[in-house]
Amino acid sequence: MSATLAATPARVVLQGASLDLDDGLLLGEGGEARVFRHPSDPSTALKVFWQAPRNATTAERALAQRLRALRAEKLRSFPRDLPAVVVAPQGTLVDERGQACGYAMRRVASALTVAALCSSRRALDNTQICAAIKALAAALPTLHARGVVVGDLNDGNVLVDATGTPHLIDADSFQLGALPCPVAHERFLDPRLYGRAFADAPCFDEGSDWYALRVHLFALLTLVHPYGGVHLALPTLLRRAEAGHSVLRSDVKVPNCARPFEALPDELLHDLAACFDGGARTPLAPVLLDARWRRCSCGLEHARPSCPACRTRVAAPTIRTSKGVTVETIWTGAGTVLSARDHDGQLAYLVDDGARVLREDGTAVWTGARPPGLRFLIAGDATWVARPLDEGGAQLVKVRGGVELERTHAASAFGTPVAAAGRDGLFVAHGDVLTHHERGTRVGRVLLGRTLLFSSDSGGLGVYRVGQALFAFRFDARGVRDVALPPNVAGGTLVDLAVSFGADGRMLLGLATDEGGRRRHALVLIDAQGRTVAHLAGAPDDAPALGTIRGFALAHGRVLAPTRAGAMMLDVDRGRLCEGTSFPDTREWIDETTELLPGPGGSLVVVHSQALVKIRLAGS
Repeated sequence: MSATLAATPARVVLQGASLDLDDGLLLGEGGEARVFRHPSDPSTALKVFWQAPRNATTAERALAQRLRALRAEKLRSFPRDLPAVVVAPQGTLVDERGQACGYAMRRVASALTVAALCSSRRALDNTQICAAIKALAAALPTLHARGVVVGDLNDGNVLVDATGTPHLIDADSFQLGALPCPVAHERFLDPRLYGRAFADAPCFDEGSDWYALRVHLFALLTLVHPYGGVHLALPTLLRRAEAGHSVLRSDVKVPNCARPFEALPDELLHDLAACFDGGARTPLAPVLLDARWRRCSCGLEHARPSCPACRTRVAAPTIRTSKGVTVETIWTGAGTVLSARDHDGQLAYLVDDGARVLREDGTAVWTGARPPGLRFLIAGDATWVARPLDEGGAQLVKVRGGVELERTHAASAFGTPVAAAGRDGLFVAHGDVLTHHERGTRVGRVLLGRTLLFSSDSGGLGVYRVGQALFAFRFDARGVRDVALPPNVAGGTLVDLAVSFGADGRMLLGLATDEGGRRRHALVLIDAQGRTVAHLAGAPDDAPALGTIRGFALAHGRVLAPTRAGAMMLDVDRGRLCEGTSFPDTREWIDETTELLPGPGGSLVVVHSQALVKIRLAGS
């Protein structure tokens, strides 16, 4: 969010009716707007644009007025009878001065963005993914024939609901004839359009939409961006995209999280290579999405007569030593690791085998397909299963040994339950009050609809944002304590938050934001007293440690980062996190898609999507 976008009206008018909005109705917010539930109609959502604050400069006010006029013109001229996947404006919102300030639209409940689905902990299978992309591919020709180009087709603008149906949101950013799409996210921007001024004139075309759609398809099926991985001569995603040198090339090191490309049918692989390596921008043929996917007993989904992973798999020894690194396999098999945590020196984890979600002892905590938004909170030998409710809030169910023990409810923020669990029990928000569930005691207050909670066995961290400012607090059963974060640490659209915990009480807060179509990462190291010790911020390609915001290990007095070149130690120097000793011999097992946890005796536990291994470095 830029300085020009720092306030929204508290009251809006829709079709003559005045509606009061508060954070208890908030569904989400981005760099350009906030989205609320309609106060009286659960099937309707209200998108309200950020407006210029009173202290904005003349230039900032002029820009805000220009964007407001562009949106108002689009709302007046938005085409009717578009494909059902488009979440189209259904009425213009005006503020108390009578100026257009947003629009009403149908609400998409219980849905995940493509960004969330592209994580290795996704909830849809490949058949559902291909069906969703096929529905979008069927809609694009109709849109193009009506003079509509999606333009900013990024992974936050596509939702997929519990039925696998896709929904295109942020319709106010569409390019409508001569009315431009003023924004673009570089990870989905056609390289042909690099360097263009999007707000000045229409820049996007049919080919740029087909390119972005293929980026979504590739990322959903393989869990890696088409220009992801590592290439020494072309070190950044943007340089690889400009050169048309995709991760399908044999000289690119593929991330550990990636699903085997050989699992895709040949015809689809050839089409994707023609786009990402050959520059083709043709429509995506529906027949390419009709492949029959199978799930092998090893857990891999493939569209081949036989499993490509099993044909090439060589049984790995339980313990092996290579280049001074000793590796012990803790778990590998059919399924996906959803989360893992150190619990009193023992590893607690959850695995989805396609039919059930299991704890490390093999007992089930969930049976059947995982609906969008389902979350699991490890609390010692028990697990809380949190499921969002359509009317807001979430239901929490406690399971131990495959047996349901109790149920409770929690408030929600941005579709996420405001709840956290650890050795000390469950912390849950009821309204704006944070309570310790087992004790029934009040811990403190939270900002309704805006606070997210994270926890481990060593404590918890709450995070919320008001306008441009980010705030945090530590919490435990005794109460809450404010944390002083660096100023201006989280400008732009907040895309993702993650917290890594150390047994010594330290925490590393990671933030991913989008501003002006560019991704930015920030890391903040917090000590046991709640003080910011050091931080690091920049684009993901600025430094190896900024390639991810999650998976750091605060272990054995060290901060260890998972980078594309293996593990790296981070040092603290005058308030900055700096790159220290690297361990290149670990890169076979560790990259920026893995998660690191402290292991016993100075070791590290490495969490992959389909394996857990323990690594001991030479001399440790």
